[in-house]
Amino acid sequence: MQVGQYCEALWIKAAEEQAHARYEALPQTKDIRAEQARADLIPLSRGKRRMNPDITESIDEITGGKRSISLPLMRPYGVKADIIKKAIDWCKSEFGQIISASKAVECWKNYKRFEKWAKDKGSLNST
Repeated sequence: MQVGQYCEALWIKAAEEQAHARYEALPQTKDIRAEQARADLIPLSRGKRRMNPDITESIDEITGGKRSISLPLMRPYGVKADIIKKAIDWCKSEFGQIISASKAVECWKNYKRFEKWAKDKGSLNST
């Protein structure tokens, strides 16, 4: 179970990293970063940086007034083989056990099944 949980944690981390990379690649994000760089040029006043209203308005125009966003996580591509390799290495260093790639995949699948079962069980108890 721990190997499967380790794989799942790496999978989620990869999905988050890819979502963040997609966000940073957006033209709007690059515009926001440019405005933030302008703000960094403003000297600190008593330990605080006061935002120039011009910069604040520019960022509001870019974002449509929304200052927080939610990044949708999608299936991360090109990471499965690396996750399995890391899980094998982790298992060896953590437990002193050498497992095969197929065993790591099996552990991951068993963990996902358990996770689904626990989620379904929890939703039945809450109703």
